[in-house]
Amino acid sequence: ARKKTSSGLIIVLTLFALPLYLYGCSKDDPSPTQGPDVYIAGSEGNDAKYWKNGKSVRLTALTDGYAEASSVVVSGGDVYVAGSINAQGMITAVYWKNGDMVTLSNGTKGSYASSIAVSGSDVYVAGGGIGPGILSY
Repeated sequence: ARKKTSSGLIIVLTLFALPLYLYGCSKDDPSPTQGPDVYIAGSEGNDAKYWKNGKSVRLTALTDGYAEASSVVVSGGDVYVAGSINAQGMITAVYWKNGDMVTLSNGTKGSYASSIAVSGSDVYVAGGGIGPGILSY
């Protein structure tokens, strides 16, 4: 009696596995490319923050009051964040460039910043005023 062998199966598996072994992963393959960075503006506790790829960056450290970030844009490697701070009962529109705060009002009336855009060296902030007799945008 003739003994059955599985040589046909071995040949098929070898023909399938050999190209995978030879042309699959190698040390010369470049690492996978990363997608674009993701930025999100917001607040946590009393602090304005933004998150880059899930890692938080604190913009404020207020001991009295709170702050919030409402919009973020990146231009030429610089990070711009629009938001508001509430210190000593007055809400004030601000933006941060790479963590440095720029106040957008004189502090006599309440204001807020809700969006930010950058074109070249020009910074554009949208927002409005807060209080009696002030039309809010």
